[in-house]
Amino acid sequence: MPIQKAGEQVAAAVSKEDLRPGQKVRYHPVGGGMQVTEGIVKKVITQSEIAGDTAKMVKATEDEPRVVIENLHTHKETAYKIEVVEEILGEGSA
Repeated sequence: MPIQKAGEQVAAAVSKEDLRPGQKVRYHPVGGGMQVTEGIVKKVITQSEIAGDTAKMVKATEDEPRVVIENLHTHKETAYKIEVVEEILGEGSA
């Protein structure tokens, strides 16, 4: 496994084709640094739209999709870049 330096981006291990609504995932929340948490994929977004509990406009394209994840601890839905998803843990329930 390659060593990651602080602030260095690592190639996404998960692609948009891998993600489907209902899957349980492990991901890095925004501003969480090296922290990881788990959630349920609600939707994969490939065009700009209002998403998440904050109802903010999320910029997304086919080349740079976003994934809406419901955090299993807070139950809040937030849109993230695919790169924050560390791994798919299987089918979940929400």
